[in-house]
Amino acid sequence: MNDQIILSSTLIALLVLFIWGKVRYDALTVGALFVLVVLDIIPANKAFVGFAHPAVITVALVLVISQGLSNSGIAGLVGKLIGGREFTEIQFLISLLLIAAVLSSFINNIGALAILLPITLNICQKMDWHSSKFLMPLSFACILGGMNTAIGTPPNIIISEYKATISDAGFNFFDFSYVGLVITIICILFIAFIGNKLIFLRKEVQKGEHLINLKGYLFEVLVNDDSSSIGMTLYAFKNQAGEDTEILGIVSERGSVKKVQNNMRIKAGQILVIKTPPDDIGNILDIFDFSIPKELHSFDEDDLEEIEVMITPGSRLIGRKYDFFLKLAFEELNLLGLWRKGSKYRTRLTRETFRAGDVLLLGVRDLAEEDVSNKIKHLGLMPLRQRELQTIPSRSRLFKGLFFFGLSIFLVSFNYLSAATAFLLCVLAFARIKIIDSNFYRNIDWPIIVMLAAMIPIGT
Repeated sequence: MNDQIILSSTLIALLVLFIWGKVRYDALTVGALFVLVVLDIIPANKAFVGFAHPAVITVALVLVISQGLSNSGIAGLVGKLIGGREFTEIQFLISLLLIAAVLSSFINNIGALAILLPITLNICQKMDWHSSKFLMPLSFACILGGMNTAIGTPPNIIISEYKATISDAGFNFFDFSYVGLVITIICILFIAFIGNKLIFLRKEVQKGEHLINLKGYLFEVLVNDDSSSIGMTLYAFKNQAGEDTEILGIVSERGSVKKVQNNMRIKAGQILVIKTPPDDIGNILDIFDFSIPKELHSFDEDDLEEIEVMITPGSRLIGRKYDFFLKLAFEELNLLGLWRKGSKYRTRLTRETFRAGDVLLLGVRDLAEEDVSNKIKHLGLMPLRQRELQTIPSRSRLFKGLFFFGLSIFLVSFNYLSAATAFLLCVLAFARIKIIDSNFYRNIDWPIIVMLAAMIPIGT
């Protein structure tokens, strides 16, 4: 009886701490496992059996496969399906929710969301729609899609594997679909026609504005010797450059950024830190005969194409500076501008420490589209907007990826192989055709794996 009380108390405390959200969930579950082992409720020799559980292995493999499908260019395929058509808002919403539900039925929910989020933002910007109307429904559709297959969510995988241990076989791949599809369709219709009207839209945001307002990019520009701005006061410069452009500072000889006064005059050789929309920076460089400093920029501006990317929470750039970025990009991607919400700048772009959520305007040399896409993914960046650039890998890799994934689903559906074995073969095939690279382990969300592995002995 005491064991049941201790175990129940531990689970309740764990649930409360999950809701509190101040401590990482993987640390909490490992801590709960440690407590129960110390109290001899869980035998020490069974504390880590969860790491060998087929469900945990399957979840890890599904995460790798999800990233592989994303690398193969499925976002480009989805973008072509819905990006080149004329939609009303309600038609686009229903199409988006259906595609999200289908994707999340077969790949990780977060992976499906990462594929569809940039597409959604770009279409909203193109059609001048309020993006907030689509983001919460998109999230719900990804959750709903996970109910439809045996690999849709980790709970489905665990339940199927548990059924296999107490009966002759687990659930078939599409056994969840009989209930999941009905609920998904009903919920999508509810969200599209009723729930969508319940979403609160901020009054201060006008229809023409967007979720991510990238007007305030930070640029460094060098005042050339023949610049027309030499001798001009900063106040006069702002009047001529436009109200959206302002000079935030001047780079000192020590590399710090000094504050400026409106009556200060521009001198040749100065490096100005200006804040302006990315669409205006080209005109400013031309009108005032400015250039991008060589520290940021190692090739001719005329050879550049531009792309806007966001630093994701899992990016290798977080906590690093520009020199680390250059090493990873092999100097084939260069930083032109930086957007960061709610921060003031006291150092040069080359000395700024990158943070999750930063938006970078990158200059791209004459690279193959596939190379650009691979470099962006390698850096942990998510494209937001392409300027004369489409980062879509080759069709052959896309079709090969879909073929091997479809083959693994076929083998699981007809019970030729277990889910873990079939998906392992799929991962090996992805590695062979180079959809995933040698660093594919970083595509696994290890906190989820640790949490699941720690919860299995607690649950049993």
